[in-house]
Amino acid sequence: MNNNNNNVYNHTHNLESITISDIDNNNKNEKLFFSVWRNKYLLNEIQRHHRLYNENKIININKSMDQLRYHPHRRYATEIIINVGEPLEPHGQLIPYGTTKLNFFDRFNKPIQAGDIPTTVTSLELDQDIPIGTFPLSLTTLKQNKFNRTITPGSFGSIVNLSLESFNQPLKDGDLPITCKYLYLGSYNQPLQPNILPPELKELKLLHFNHPLSYGVLPESITDLNMNYFNHPLLYGVLPESITNLNMNYFDHPLSNSLSALHSLKTLFLGSFNQEISIQTFPHSIEKLWFFSFNRVIKPNVLPPSITDLLLYAFNQPLSEGVPPESITDLHMNHLNCPLSNSLSTLHSLKKLNLQKFNQIIKPNELPSITQLNLDAYNHPLSNGVLPESITFLSMGKYNHPLSNSLSTLHSLKTLFLQSFNQVVKPNELPESITSISKNLDHSLSNSKH
Repeated sequence: MNNNNNNVYNHTHNLESITISDIDNNNKNEKLFFSVWRNKYLLNEIQRHHRLYNENKIININKSMDQLRYHPHRRYATEIIINVGEPLEPHGQLIPYGTTKLNFFDRFNKPIQAGDIPTTVTSLELDQDIPIGTFPLSLTTLKQNKFNRTITPGSFGSIVNLSLESFNQPLKDGDLPITCKYLYLGSYNQPLQPNILPPELKELKLLHFNHPLSYGVLPESITDLNMNYFNHPLLYGVLPESITNLNMNYFDHPLSNSLSALHSLKTLFLGSFNQEISIQTFPHSIEKLWFFSFNRVIKPNVLPPSITDLLLYAFNQPLSEGVPPESITDLHMNHLNCPLSNSLSTLHSLKKLNLQKFNQIIKPNELPSITQLNLDAYNHPLSNGVLPESITFLSMGKYNHPLSNSLSTLHSLKTLFLQSFNQVVKPNELPESITSISKNLDHSLSNSKH
């Protein structure tokens, strides 16, 4: 009897255990199902919103404001471009909250009122002369192309990047925000006094400015300076020592030692400069030096040994050894037409050489191991060993002499342009490494096969 009772109990207990276990498993499976379903639903929702954002993050309004007013996904937009001549209605509601970048182009000519631009906008560009007070204080970037009014001090708020293309009113202390680090004044041509420019300015572009500069006018924080039209003598110490990039396109006065203290200067552009230079003229930090009008004799060791990129566009004076620094990797002397002799042979770092107008006989070992060579005007017979075997790109636009074996050893040559070439190309005169040639040369090759 006890055994039967025990068997019944065990059987019932096992059934209960199985039932409870099944229920637990079912609950777990149900939770897992809904968890997977929810995750999949959330994933689909995330993907849908991501797709809508990518498709609508920039909205271009170029036909009617209705494009924005009734846009089904306007809330996804972060950048809106408006180029229609219609008012911003309804007032304070047309441009969606969440927009961060707003551009008004020249066709837009309606008033902008305070509140029309949401406080989420941080970057604003417009082609109208609109009072600054209508803009939200959230702006950090402002590009106003036609603004030309007297500035009320403090009206620019906390702008960091300020561009005023047409502004040409005298600047007073406090007119520009102290937060400004990037300042572009495309038309400004008024005298500047000390403490007018923001104290933490990094980049300054004064494209039409042409007034004498005195000590303290330019902040010591400036790293990039572009004074395109500036053409007044420079005194030592006027330019901040922090400058790394300097562009003075129309400057043409003796430099003496006015740049010598700029030990951070890396890039220098002098478009019109054509004055004598000496060993004290340039700091030994310059890596990129571009002259467009300079055409004076350069003595050895005058150019800094730090230069890697040198442009002497109009230069056409005899070169001697030690004139181009051995550090140079890119050399452009577009109008040079004087014998090379050994002036370039020691430039072991040189890779690109542009001698566009050069038409003097080149002798063996006069060219270093360059990879790119431009001799557009060159038209003298070439003998074997004149061109370095390291060349990968060669352009000789006027060359029209038999090749013989002058190119056959250039086993690295990939691109060859001989635009005026009209000679028969014999077998093995061109290296097999060439992958691109000028059309006329391709025609010469075709004719040589018949």
